[in-house]
Amino acid sequence: GTSLSSPPPRKQPRGGTSGGHAPPDPSPEGAAEAYAQLGRMLRQQKADWRGVFCVAASPDDLRQHTALEWTSELRFLNGSRWVDLLQWTGQTRPGEKRGDAAATGSSDRGGRRRR
Repeated sequence: GTSLSSPPPRKQPRGGTSGGHAPPDPSPEGAAEAYAQLGRMLRQQKADWRGVFCVAASPDDLRQHTALEWTSELRFLNGSRWVDLLQWTGQTRPGEKRGDAAATGSSDRGGRRRR
């Protein structure tokens, strides 16, 4: 006889996206572009974003390419790879040349607000 059971559920690939979008480019160049897009998006709508978190295997690359300040909240093993759970501070990186930090009154390296 024929079975009427459902087929087994399809597994999502690691790092896949939801919503039916194409999977991200896994190359270093693809990651750098994705980080840069994230940084642009957050800087454009900064006042509306709270509680922004990212999981990254290369937190320094994420910081560099987003041009934003991130704090590492947790470091853990994901399979055999160490990753960091990063939280955006709401600030651009010190020394950012776009002028975003000065325009928004962000903090400097000492944690004081600019006047």
